[in-house]
Parts: sequence; C-alpha cells; structure tokens
Amino acid sequence: MLGETFGKEQEMQIFLDNFNKKVEESKEKLIAAGLIDKTVTIIEGEKKEMADIASKQYGLLSDHL
Repeated sequence: MLGETFGKEQEMQIFLDNFNKKVEESKEKLIAAGLIDKTVTIIEGEKKEMADIASKQYGLLSDHL
C-alpha cells in the first residue's frame, strides 16, 4: 500500500523481498543453533528507568519498570 501511495511500488517490493530473505536466513540460524523455540526478553535501560520489550511476534510492547 505505501509503495502505491508514494509511487514506489518497485522499491517497496525490493525492500520486502530483502526483508523476507533476512527473516528466513535468521530462522535457519536459530534452528541450527537449537534456539527457534526459545523465548527471550530484551531489556533497555537508562539511569532512571528501564523498559522490557515483549512480544512473540517481535512487536513493540514496552513496560516501564
């Protein structure tokens, strides 16, 4: 849709193809390392606050701690 909106259909298709290729390559690496079925927590922090980012689909769900 964005590609159509901005008249950049070809560029958007190239971007999506590259993105999907990287996703598949990453999945293969996780499978090879035996980590494909593991859950991780990403924690970001600064001096005064911390946030964890949690999502099974790699979305941005952030809770300040």
